[in-house]
Amino acid sequence: MNTSLERLAGQTMPDFSGAPGTTLYQEGWRVNPKYATDGPGGSVTGLEKEEALCLVYDDQPTYRNDNGKIAGSEFIRIRVECLEGSKGSSPKLILREAQ
Repeated sequence: MNTSLERLAGQTMPDFSGAPGTTLYQEGWRVNPKYATDGPGGSVTGLEKEEALCLVYDDQPTYRNDNGKIAGSEFIRIRVECLEGSKGSSPKLILREAQ
């Protein structure tokens, strides 16, 4: 299934933060910092609701431009993977949205 989201730089990015006031928070999703990473060019956010865990990966590759400066890609790719039974012993993949 190809349901990835690509956007041009400058367009509004969906809010996957799960912070209070966001749609995800209002629907019961909470960020688990145990699954959070952030680095140059990408990050991962872990969101939990009951027995489900969703990992939201965003990637904006960087490169050296013609002037030798580091620049970000025009595209950001977002991938979402969800597991059911994340608090149990054998989680089951319930959603994978990838490019």
